[in-house]
Formats: sequence, structure tokens, C-alpha cells
Amino acid sequence: MPTETEIANLALIKGGGAGDQESGTGLIASINGSGRVEAQCKLLFPRVRRRIYVDLAVVKAPFKPTLAYKDLGAANASPPEIGGWDYAFNLPGNVLAVMKQISEDFITTQSSITDRKPIEYRFDILYQGTTKILVTNDLTNTACTSAFVQYVFDQKNTGTFSEALIQCIATLLASELAPTIGMTDEKRTALLAEYINVSIPNAKKSNLAQFNTTTRVIPSYKAGRTESLPTV
Repeated sequence: MPTETEIANLALIKGGGAGDQESGTGLIASINGSGRVEAQCKLLFPRVRRRIYVDLAVVKAPFKPTLAYKDLGAANASPPEIGGWDYAFNLPGNVLAVMKQISEDFITTQSSITDRKPIEYRFDILYQGTTKILVTNDLTNTACTSAFVQYVFDQKNTGTFSEALIQCIATLLASELAPTIGMTDEKRTALLAEYINVSIPNAKKSNLAQFNTTTRVIPSYKAGRTESLPTV
């Protein structure tokens, strides 16, 4: 299982090693250490992770272990008068991005989540102070009293991380560590380009592959005949 320290060290390798080490491996022993590089790795790691989760959500390829479903409960008493919305719901505090508002029946009537496309509903996300709220005109939980959503949360368990995601984190973290480990602006720019043009597209392909789990049946055109059609 990869650890935060191992992923941080991959980032340091991409950037040429820990800049405050004149000898040794250029790596850190622990992300929880007291050194300058360790402290900045620890500070930046969760911020980089959350940004990547949102970037993947934006391209409609969320990392599957970050997905959750939620019945949002009772509607707020007075939805904002923006866009003529009928209902407003408080979102969970760990929401990074809402992917879809769907019918709860899509989940509860299946033994497992498949690629069958649910009906999606129009919604918007607004802010009231520090609270994120979802506004909608549709009630989609089983009892039709609430909104049911699929959303992305901050998955912290490194044991779930795919190799593609690890590469995203290492590449973006390396660019963020540039001032600390003495990278040039050109190297930092190159790492950002790698993240945008290589790491994210690779992670997108990897993530989308995790949803292609339905059985595909070749259509039969025999129209009731028992014999096979001639081949060409």
C-alpha cells in the first residue's frame, strides 16, 4: 500500500530531490518529520489531492473511491431567490463536487451500481456563508421528499489510490514544491504541463475503465431462425 511519504518522495524525485539535503538520497524519512521539506510536503499534500479530485470530476472521470451517494434530508425553509428554484438542501461538509442529482431508486433497486445511465436532474450549487447548498426543482429520493445526489469527497485512504492517481499527485506536488527544493521556473512549468497534458488524461482513461463493468451482449439478427447467418 502506498503511503503519503512514498508519494511525496516520488514528487521529490521528479523535482530533483529534497533541496535542503547536500548529501544522502534527497528523500524524506517521513512526511510527519520536522524538517522544512517535510513540513511543506505535509501542508501541500491534501491540497494537491483535493485539487486533483475536482479536476477529474470536471472532466467527468471521477476517481471511483471518491464517489458517494447521499439523501440530503429535509429541504431548507427558504431557498435562495436565484433562478426560481423550488428547493434548497444543505450538502455534506466533505463535498468537493456534486456529480449528479439522480433518483434514489437507481441505487436502491439494484444489487450493485452498474453503468446503466440514470435520469439526471438540473441543479445548481450555491454558498451561504461557509455552507454549500444544492438548489433544485426536483425531489428525487425514494419518498420524494428530498434530493438524492452522487458526489465526490476527499478520499484520504492511500490504499485505494491507483497508479494513475499517484502519478497525478506526485507530478502536481512536485510543481508546488518548486520554491522549496530549488527547481527552476522552467522545470516547474514543465511539471504543470505534464500534469495537465499527460497525468490527468491518463488518470481519466484509468478511471473511466473502472465504470465499464456491464455485460455486453452481441445482438442476434436471426429473427427466430435456429441456423446461423452466413459469414462474409
